[in-house]
Amino acid sequence: MPCLGRAMTLTRVLRKTFQDWEKEILRPVIASLLTATVVFVVALMNEQFRAFVFGSGIEDYPLVCRAEAFTTPAGTLGVDLFVINTSNSEYSRDGLVGFLRSQGLDTRSSGPDVRLTFWRDIGVIATAEEDHDFNREKGRLRIIVSEDKRAATVVIEQIDAWAILKVILAIDGITSLPENRATDNAVPFTIDDYLKACYER
Repeated sequence: MPCLGRAMTLTRVLRKTFQDWEKEILRPVIASLLTATVVFVVALMNEQFRAFVFGSGIEDYPLVCRAEAFTTPAGTLGVDLFVINTSNSEYSRDGLVGFLRSQGLDTRSSGPDVRLTFWRDIGVIATAEEDHDFNREKGRLRIIVSEDKRAATVVIEQIDAWAILKVILAIDGITSLPENRATDNAVPFTIDDYLKACYER
């Protein structure tokens, strides 16, 4: 009988323990996990959060861009944009679109074009054209300047393997001029995303 009594006591203790565990531990943990999941899913709808979590570029995208600001002989601001193919394959625009799709990107919102926009509220694009002599037999570019001259789109129609293509932009309305091509923040366009992978987000 003493053994039976101890067994019954142990059973009651275990039952009470598991009842409390479900109420005080398991249910709050499940509720917290569900809340965290909902918050994360909602946050994924924000583009900046997605870029922070998953990165904003494709590491092995074949094209990168560089930009250098300089003072022209006329005393105005100029920008050289370089589109660089870091691979041993040539690409057409359709080939670049296919590359982005193969990486799982929605090409309705992303594409191989390079869109240059000012990061300040000053400045307009006076002219934008490819450097035909520099680009000869290396590829083809097409440049479209917006009506308000506050943005330009560089369309990469074809680029050879290991090639570097160049666009020259003349800027009006910005009086602060760089001392040299290495001057920080002298490039008036938002360019950071294009340095690692040169495609439009």
